[in-house]
Formats: sequence, structure tokens, C-alpha cells
Amino acid sequence: MIKTLIQWFEKHASKNKVLLNHYIKKYDKIIENEIHLASITQADNVLFIGSGAIPFTPILIALKTKASVTAIDSDYKAIKTAKNVVEKYGLSHLITIKHQDGKTLKNHAYSVVILALQVTPLSLIASNLMQPDTKIIVRQPYEKYAHLYDSMDNSFKVIKKVNQPMKYFGKSMWVEKL
Repeated sequence: MIKTLIQWFEKHASKNKVLLNHYIKKYDKIIENEIHLASITQADNVLFIGSGAIPFTPILIALKTKASVTAIDSDYKAIKTAKNVVEKYGLSHLITIKHQDGKTLKNHAYSVVILALQVTPLSLIASNLMQPDTKIIVRQPYEKYAHLYDSMDNSFKVIKKVNQPMKYFGKSMWVEKL
């Protein structure tokens, strides 16, 4: 239900620059927190899984750090819209948008991987992407909304975490396999 509502909103907001800027601005502090959590710099190659139609995480990471960011989503329509949004911001030189399912990724060249709140199966995708020198950041909801999202299983340990100032989205965690 929430995923469908978010998809609908993002599709319509992506066509309106005022709504788009307002929506992206809501995530400014969250992305700033994640940049600090993972120590993202221009030297990093970042992967964001679950970008949706408005790739606010890749946009803000690129604007704040100048890092190269690849954003993927399994929804073809969302990817088509996301490419247009990135072009509106003039960030095509830093952000690559791809139609891909996070479950199919294994070997990669990313130094930081961030998994969106709605990504599922979270533990499987995080496990597949776990490599030496790669920081895996997962977003987790507040406890009262946990039943609406997938959660990490007990095969991970939290290296570092940051609380987030959102209604549904409680924290971002840097995780590693036990």
C-alpha cells in the first residue's frame, strides 16, 4: 500500500519543479547524515538500490559530494521518469540510472551501497553485495512501522548507525555480516 502511494506521488511530483524541489529538500538532512555515516567523498563510487521515480538520494549525494552514483530500480516506468529528473538537475555526468533488480547484483565495484527503505529482500540483497572495502547502508523504519517493510535478519552486525528525522524512516545503519 505505502509503496503504491509513494510510486503514484513520485510520478506526479516529478513533473512539477516546485513539488520536486520540496520533496527532495525533505531528504536533505537524511542524506547529509548518510554521507557522514559512510564518509562519502568525491572518490567514492556509490550504488543506490530502490531509487524510484525521484532519485533524491543520488541527486543529493552527487550535489553534496560530487561522487559518482548509480541508481537502480526494478520498476521500468520509475527509471524512465528518474532519468528525466536527473537531466532536469543537470547531473547526468555524475548519476547513472539503470533498470535492474537488486537481487541480481553480486560482484561490483562500488565503495558504498545504500538500500532504500522499501527494498526487499533486504538481507539477501545486502549479503549479495557484501565485499571487503564496501560499506553497506540500510534504512530501517521506526518500530511501529516495521511491519510495513522488510528487516535485516540476525546474520548482520551494526557497525554504526544514525537516527533519522522522518515519520516512517527511523535510522540508517552501516552493516556487515557476522
